[in-house]
Amino acid sequence: DLQHQHDLQHQHQHQQRRGQDASRAPRHRARVFSGALDCVRQTVRNEPGGPLALWKGLGSTAMRDGPGVGMWFACFEIAKRLLPAALGVEPDSGVNLLLSGGLGGIGFWLVALPFDAIKSNIQTSQTNDVSVLGVARRLGLRRLYTGLGVALVRGVPGAGTVFLVQSRTQRW
Repeated sequence: DLQHQHDLQHQHQHQQRRGQDASRAPRHRARVFSGALDCVRQTVRNEPGGPLALWKGLGSTAMRDGPGVGMWFACFEIAKRLLPAALGVEPDSGVNLLLSGGLGGIGFWLVALPFDAIKSNIQTSQTNDVSVLGVARRLGLRRLYTGLGVALVRGVPGAGTVFLVQSRTQRW
C-alpha cells in the first residue's frame, strides 16, 4: 500500500531529524502486495486488531479533513472577495480564482498538517493503544508542523487549480 510505505518513510525521516541513529531505528519489513485484495488480506491477518486495522487512523483523518477543508473553503471565499480590489482584477478571473484557491490551500495545510502527522503516527504504530492527544504530546508543536514547506509547495498550486477548474466547468 503506497500510503503505508509513505507513512513509514515519513516516520523514518522524523527519526533521522531527531538525530536518532538509523541503525537503532525500528526496522519494518517492507511488504509486497500483489494487489488491493492481497493488501486487505495481509493487513487483516498481520496487523493488531484484525479487520479493525483497516480503519486505523480514521478518527485522525476526519479530524484532519473536516476542519482543514472548512478552512480551505473559508480562506478561498474571503480571498475571492478581497483580492479583486487589491489586484485590480475581475472577481471571476482566472488569476483571482487561482490565487484565492492557493490561499485556501495554505489555510488547509495550516490546520490539517498537525492532524496529518498524528494520523501517520497512529497508522504506523505497531500497537492499537495510541491516542490523538498522546501522539500530539509526544511529537510537540514543532514536529507536528514538520514538512509544512513541502505540503505548501505541493498543495497550494493544486488547491488553486481545483477552484479554477471547478468554476470553469460549472460554466460549461
